[in-house]
Amino acid sequence: MILEYNLKYCVGEVSIKEAINSWNEDIDSSNEGLGVVYETEEEMVQGLYQILQDEWNDDNGRAEHFLQEDCTLEIVRCIEDLYVYWELEFGDRLYKDTLEEKLDLVYYFEAEELLKKAIEEEELDMDYWG
Repeated sequence: MILEYNLKYCVGEVSIKEAINSWNEDIDSSNEGLGVVYETEEEMVQGLYQILQDEWNDDNGRAEHFLQEDCTLEIVRCIEDLYVYWELEFGDRLYKDTLEEKLDLVYYFEAEELLKKAIEEEELDMDYWG
């Protein structure tokens, strides 16, 4: 439920699925010559990276919207567990204190993971990411 919100149902925000679909449409338009959105493979990868930065690395309060809709003790515990998972993945403390900050970071990492997967599915060079 927590991650599904980021994937499909973001209120007032772009969901991960919407971001990937929009990016795929841009790639298709570029490949078919219907309008030059991306001229190079590097631009394609950088385009999706920029979407990540614009939509998930901001102060728009994606987590705040979710927490206003549905917040129970069980959800709080799940968010804490997801945050600890990402701390362990990085092998370091991530220095987020509030539940909202933690969930926004979880949403960012989830989006990054799935957007990178979309690049791999298109068989594009991940060296251009970032």
